[in-house]
Order: sequence, then structure tokens, then C-alpha cells
Amino acid sequence: RFVVFHSHASNLVPGDDNDHVDIFRYEIYNTSPVDANSTGRLTRLSVTAQGRDSNGGSFYPVISGDGSRVAFESHASNLDENVTTSGKNIYLWSESIAQEIVSNEKLSGGNIQVIAAGNADSFDPDISGDGTRVVFTTFANDLVDGETDNNKNSDIVLWENGNYFYAGRTH
Repeated sequence: RFVVFHSHASNLVPGDDNDHVDIFRYEIYNTSPVDANSTGRLTRLSVTAQGRDSNGGSFYPVISGDGSRVAFESHASNLDENVTTSGKNIYLWSESIAQEIVSNEKLSGGNIQVIAAGNADSFDPDISGDGTRVVFTTFANDLVDGETDNNKNSDIVLWENGNYFYAGRTH
């Protein structure tokens, strides 16, 4: 029913003026309460809550089984107001039914939250079928509470509802 991808094209949706790679979700069969007869809908996900362009590129989206959540990496620092670091962070877009009905084409139809904004780059996310867990590679050593990571190598971290766990660690 859904396909996610990243693209540098600026002509896929109106108002894409940031000259950065963006994340898109294409709904093959649209079941929107606004227009039940339509098929196919393309939504740009990598925008701020106010519908503004991101200030950096976003890449490598992965989608949950029902299409309601998408994890991706991004260089943008304005997708979530809680981001205080630069570099590559991992974000989670969650569909919002309330915003889905709004006809503003600049809105993403969901909420974006940063799930990995550590002290170094995070990248290569994957998401569980139900969208509650995201695993990613990171050089950050400040994500997992109570653990010391001084290996200066990338590690695999699992995020689950705001908690971080090492899923694979280089020694």
C-alpha cells in the first residue's frame, strides 16, 4: 500500500524549495476520508511541523508494516525543535490522522521526532514491522544510559519507546 523513498527532485510536490534530498511516502491506494475515489498520493515527510522545508538532506527511509511510521537519517537540524546537535541524526515520522485531513499540501500528515541526536553521527536505520523499535548504526557514545563506550567505532543501537540498548557493539 505504501512506498517510501528519498529524492533530490524539486518537482514532486508543490513548495519543495530547499534544494535538499527529501523523504517521500507514496500511498498507492488512497483511503483518505477527504477523497475516497482518489488513487495514489505523494507526501513529503521531511518537513517541519509548521510545513517549512528542512535545512538539510534526508536519506534512506524505512517503513513500518502498516505504513504509519517511517524512520530515516537526516542532516537537517530543524525537523524537531529538540535537536541541538549537528551531523546525521535518526528521525521517526508517525502518521497523524488529525493532520491527514488538513488540506495544506506543505504539511507531512504526521509528527517527526528525533530518536538519535547523540554526540556523533547516526545512520542506516531499520524499523520493526509494528514501528515501535528502530535499530541504527552510530558513532555516538552518549545514547545508552549506564553504559560506557570508548571504542571509537560504530555500534548498533536499538531504540524502543525512548529507551536505548546496545544491540551490537564493537570492542
